[in-house]
Amino acid sequence: MRYFIRTLTIATCIGLTVLTTSHPFANEAFAAQHTVNKYAQPEYAKWGQIAVKRTMEKYKLPVVDYKYLGRTATAPNIFQEKFKLWLKSATQPFTVLVTITVQAEPETIVSITFEP
Repeated sequence: MRYFIRTLTIATCIGLTVLTTSHPFANEAFAAQHTVNKYAQPEYAKWGQIAVKRTMEKYKLPVVDYKYLGRTATAPNIFQEKFKLWLKSATQPFTVLVTITVQAEPETIVSITFEP
């Protein structure tokens, strides 16, 4: 009797596995709920790239890392993106706070400020 129950349990598990994985929509539905687009970038990524590029141009030093500090609205159609960048100098690393002021419509840069 034990052998029969064990065999029945294994057969049932295999059958359910085949049934759920062979259904045409089973994997798609699971993937749609549990998959993150690996190419998706945060909204601030574009401004982060600009902050890094302009900081490297200004200080003539490589940027080691940066941290997004957030977005603030300064006027109805204007917002600021703030970043903290770590630069590598010959003597010691240091940080620079970069603020990019952007006009929302159309998305154009109003100013970029650097605070060492």
